[in-house]
Amino acid sequence: MEKKAVSLIVLSILIVNLFSFASSPPGNPYTIWIHVELSGSPVSGATVKVKENATGEVGYAEDYGEGWYGINLGNFKNGWKYGDEVFIEAFYQQFYGSNSTILTNEGYSFVNISLKPNSLPSIYLVSPANNSTNVSINPILKVHVVDVDSNIMSVKFYGRKLGNLTWQLLGINTNVANNSNTSITWYNLEYG
Repeated sequence: MEKKAVSLIVLSILIVNLFSFASSPPGNPYTIWIHVELSGSPVSGATVKVKENATGEVGYAEDYGEGWYGINLGNFKNGWKYGDEVFIEAFYQQFYGSNSTILTNEGYSFVNISLKPNSLPSIYLVSPANNSTNVSINPILKVHVVDVDSNIMSVKFYGRKLGNLTWQLLGINTNVANNSNTSITWYNLEYG
């Protein structure tokens, strides 16, 4: 009987420890070390954004010099779990780089990011076609956007009425995915 009780206690301790490793409450440390470089040289002074994808929580890594940045996920209020993916972006002047890592049971990760020029997105008019006639006075302006960096974009629509020299902001669509269409309705135009 005593042997069964000891076995049961040991088994209980093992199960509790197993579950404590599976997820981590806020405050449990996990350090990510990030090395940022441009053309093989370390870069200090970059903005390094770290997103824990499972919770959506975002933090910014501290610059330790010589291209090294660090962040402790224990400071995230929603915590983290083993196996979660973390997405890391580095911004420096006109350069951009990104990488991701999966959280392991070691309590730390090393990630390298090589910066490249941040390319501007390409915008293609979908409708109405250029030089269209007989267009509604409330036309839907639709564009197709492509970003070689695959970033999520904010697309601003500008327009001006015939005879007006000033372009006016018609609206903004945010969170536009790469290689997708987005549109806005331009209201109350006049035939000219």
